Amino acid sequence: MVILVWVKPADDGSKNIIVRLYEPVGESATADILADYLIAEATVCETDLLEVAGATHDTPSALEGAWIPLQSAHLNLRPYQLTTLRIRP
Repeated sequence: MVILVWVKPADDGSKNIIVRLYEPVGESATADILADYLIAEATVCETDLLEVAGATHDTPSALEGAWIPLQSAHLNLRPYQLTTLRIRP
């Protein structure tokens, strides 16, 4: 199970969207991101809690690759893992 915690605009004033997700039941989980046609061409990367792209500071990564197409984003979360994603439209 993967829970969407929130979606918000990036704090840096860009037009990026920040999404936070987590796995709440203590089991490994996978998830795919499905996007509306309005952001179908967007790219995504994982960030740290301060929304810095690519700066996960040796924490387990849920998303392989940096700035990959949103439509092909596949998440692999470990038990109780929290991840923050930056979506660039």
